[in-house]
Amino acid sequence: MTGSGNTVKRFGFNGKIADIINDYSLSSSNLVPAIIIKKTSGFRQYDLRMHYRVKPRLGDHSIALCVGTEKMNLIDISIGGAHFCHKKDHPIEPGKIMKATLYVDGQSFNPDIRTLSVWSPAETGRLPGLEYARVQFFNMDKKCSYALNGKIMVIQRELLSEK
Repeated sequence: MTGSGNTVKRFGFNGKIADIINDYSLSSSNLVPAIIIKKTSGFRQYDLRMHYRVKPRLGDHSIALCVGTEKMNLIDISIGGAHFCHKKDHPIEPGKIMKATLYVDGQSFNPDIRTLSVWSPAETGRLPGLEYARVQFFNMDKKCSYALNGKIMVIQRELLSEK
């Protein structure tokens, strides 16, 4: 829902699983599993953000993410994960766990990443060579977490000073 000033507000409710359907028809050619939830409370506003995200500046080489040998184009990054686009030459599979290399101010780290979602603009008839992905970082050591958190705070301060 959109609130005053066009801010997005998220709402949710508590519930219990009532049933699981293994072949719910999402469309005429797409059957998917579905969960039926019985609502046990009213709607309440929720803030689902666990980590603050920043958008690195275009051309900022002090922070980078590579999967394999390919450098990803960061859209946003947080201590919990990243959103990026890349050439579709090496597609990323949803749900897959991979090794990554995260570069922060000249230091390299190797967190594991889990692909949360993948989307291609080609599905809408645009930019057929690109793929967008959201990934979650895990198995991140303390040095990596400290360096990334510090970098996020620097980027956040820079962005706020421009306003």
